[in-house]
Amino acid sequence: MSVRTGLIHLLCILFLFPIYAAAEQLDDQWLNQKLHKYKPRIELWQNGWLAVHGTSAVADAYRASRTHNRACERVHAVSAASAALGAADLLFRPVIPNQSNDDPEQQMRTLAENIRWRKSWKGHFDGWLTAIAGAFITAAGPGKDSDAVEFFLLAGLVTELEIWSLPSGAVKDWDRYLSGHHEGFPSRKRDSSPSHAPLVQTIPHGLKLTWLF
Repeated sequence: MSVRTGLIHLLCILFLFPIYAAAEQLDDQWLNQKLHKYKPRIELWQNGWLAVHGTSAVADAYRASRTHNRACERVHAVSAASAALGAADLLFRPVIPNQSNDDPEQQMRTLAENIRWRKSWKGHFDGWLTAIAGAFITAAGPGKDSDAVEFFLLAGLVTELEIWSLPSGAVKDWDRYLSGHHEGFPSRKRDSSPSHAPLVQTIPHGLKLTWLF
């Protein structure tokens, strides 16, 4: 590589690096705006459903301990266990990640992935599996078959309402960010994988400048 070519490469790097840094800053600003927009909504959803499940678990457990009817005791005990599982799911698998990472891109990625998972068939399957298990346990007891059917339908309805009410705007904005169609640096596509190719790489006979458009 000639001295002239090396100088040209160096000048390109010195010229493009401020543009790259400015693009990173614009992206971070856009992501922070979206995080500040969606986090309060999701926290409200999460705390609201946590209160619903927690109140239901306490109320049904109290009723089960106070009744002398074995059938009613079984129904309320199963309902309390189901509600407790719903509360535990939100506590130990929250939608908003419990992380100290200040990187807005990583926070937005994790948030979108968590929402996408809950709205996928896996999230529906978890809820309906609890409904089926609770219905079988109720039906195996001394109560009426209608109690099991009622529990199954009510648990399934709660599952669908919980999933349907979860705000999903963060997923759409994350997809827009990956495609580059957002209000930040125009037409700047991003890789969805955690690791990105380095800006400058050494290759035989010179340097390779990687610039994403």
